[in-house]
Amino acid sequence: MNLFRKSSNAITTLNHKIFNVALWVIYPLIAVVMYEVIKRYVFLSPTNWVFDMTWMLFGTFTFLGGAHCLHINGHVKADIFWQLLPKKGRAVLDLISYLIFFFPVMILLTYSSFNYFLKSYVMNETSPNTNWRPELWPWKLIMLISIIILLLQGIVEFWGAIRPLFERKEAEE
Repeated sequence: MNLFRKSSNAITTLNHKIFNVALWVIYPLIAVVMYEVIKRYVFLSPTNWVFDMTWMLFGTFTFLGGAHCLHINGHVKADIFWQLLPKKGRAVLDLISYLIFFFPVMILLTYSSFNYFLKSYVMNETSPNTNWRPELWPWKLIMLISIIILLLQGIVEFWGAIRPLFERKEAEE
């Protein structure tokens, strides 16, 4: 059990650190958007690379924050019904939700994003959206890593949801 607790803490700590790094991506994103607005509306000279750069930066920011968001219960769920249940009822609902919705989707996403990344890397795929044509595999790798760390955090949260089922009655809320 001690090994599991250490592993869980390591995964959660890693995801928190990744989240803290991802937070800094917002600043280049703001700078790029401001640059484009000024170029487009003040100088009437739009750029051809900002579209690709903004979706890459925003995607990085969003994807890398997903696992931390799961840990702090930031993802959308039907809290109104969940809060009406007793502690053990919430645990059962969480476990069922993870087994039916989270794990199957995350396993499919991991598999498909690995293939998506691999194909992009092998064929040296570039973006067709602008004349800049940046390579896409680095962002597809970020997506794959994000999905893997979200899956790992989901495993941690799943096992954490099991704990209330074995607590004594007086510990219940």
